[in-house]
Amino acid sequence: MPTKYKIGTHDPVIRHDPGAGIWNSNAKTLKMRALKIEILEHLPFAYPVIGDDAVKHMYHYFDNSGIKYSIDLQDMIDDVQDAKTVYEREVENAKLFVQTLPVGTHSITTDTAAGGYNREVQNWNWFYAVGGYSAWIKGVAKVEQDATGRPKYRLDYEYKVADRYNWDKKKSVPIPFLNKRLPDTFMAGFHLQGLAREFDMVGSIKEAIEWDSLNPAHTVVSPPKGR
Repeated sequence: MPTKYKIGTHDPVIRHDPGAGIWNSNAKTLKMRALKIEILEHLPFAYPVIGDDAVKHMYHYFDNSGIKYSIDLQDMIDDVQDAKTVYEREVENAKLFVQTLPVGTHSITTDTAAGGYNREVQNWNWFYAVGGYSAWIKGVAKVEQDATGRPKYRLDYEYKVADRYNWDKKKSVPIPFLNKRLPDTFMAGFHLQGLAREFDMVGSIKEAIEWDSLNPAHTVVSPPKGR
């Protein structure tokens, strides 16, 4: 189903998984303290095994700050075929909406964010780093007519993604550098004991494109930028 758009500048409502629960709500144990040290000792060796973004995101989790983290969105789109598909589909949906607008300049925004998922069979790095995410486009559309009355379009847009780095119940993931498959409840335990902290992940790229009614394939007039 095509993504719905609206006139306006407000981002769609993004809903995340509930996560593990309240940070630092459980008593710290010596076992979990020791396991955190063990994981951090192994992480430097995980870069070639699962990828740099996955390792950086886990470091940020164990950094325990909870600070919002900016992902390398362009890299994710380049590396994961499904992520590229979601991106290109959202751009095309935005173009279809722009083509329904009258002559003038309009601020547009996705009404409801689309969902994307980085699967391990396509890319281990982004499967561990992000997994599922929400995606949407917002921007400014300009609709004009040439001397013959043919519509011409320009869209300066920002493609945005968001997710929550957390560990959901009833799931598990293989950890190659530890040679184990760990349930999410295990990793969530560090958050609950205040030894790590869930955090929001965001990403953004900006681009400007032009096309017209006879040439629906757009031309990039301002290359992608931003992380």
